[in-house]
Amino acid sequence: QAGTVAFSLLEQIVEERMRRRLTTVIDTLGFDRDKRRRWAGMAHEAGLPAFAVVFDPPPEQARIRNTERAHPIPKMVLDKQLARFRVVRAEIDEDGFDNVVMMRTRLKGRSEDNNN
Repeated sequence: QAGTVAFSLLEQIVEERMRRRLTTVIDTLGFDRDKRRRWAGMAHEAGLPAFAVVFDPPPEQARIRNTERAHPIPKMVLDKQLARFRVVRAEIDEDGFDNVVMMRTRLKGRSEDNNN
């Protein structure tokens, strides 16, 4: 229930900020395509641009970072998130954003061109 309340509050905040034409940053995993499309549409209705910034680390890096967290999520949950993210990556260019910025990272110790 806490998640439902949090997203309801998020929607209220986004609606109010858009109504006031304020820059609004929504920080979520972005797995819900309907929400992504609605938020992009709300920005456009308010006369604002809509951008998506997608952090796209290699799966191995996500797994390493997860093990380093104070409270790691279960491996099965992370695996499902990584699988779902592949779908998001394929969909997001068609979700109504003015620009989608992919922030790709690399594993420590590997060269930029991944030849190491």
